[in-house]
Amino acid sequence: MSNSNQIHSVVTSFYTKAITDPIIGFHFRKIQAFQGSDPLKPPIEAFAHHIPRIVNFWRMQLLEEKNLEEVPFNLLKTHEYLGLRRGQIDRWLLLFIETINESDCTEEFKETWQLKARHFRSKFSS
Repeated sequence: MSNSNQIHSVVTSFYTKAITDPIIGFHFRKIQAFQGSDPLKPPIEAFAHHIPRIVNFWRMQLLEEKNLEEVPFNLLKTHEYLGLRRGQIDRWLLLFIETINESDCTEEFKETWQLKARHFRSKFSS
């Protein structure tokens, strides 16, 4: 599996966990309106427009691909409205690293990704 496909797989797996997580799930559910389903267990398809954006973000970070977004976004500024707390950010990191570790990515790619994720986590809590 290519690195690009691995990124997509990890992001989708992470969202599947995160949107129903009792600590941080409600933040993810704020970004997407969905109808006709359990509000505490939205279908991953409800995030079909958001996941590609996150995949592109990680492709730019990990694969150094450029110009994948029509309008590039500032990760911190984009998520300011959520009012994330330190414990919630730590939970995000824990789930994200868990998902990376469960993936089929090479060990080297996992390590690089974990370092990048920790880097972004530190920016949120500074």
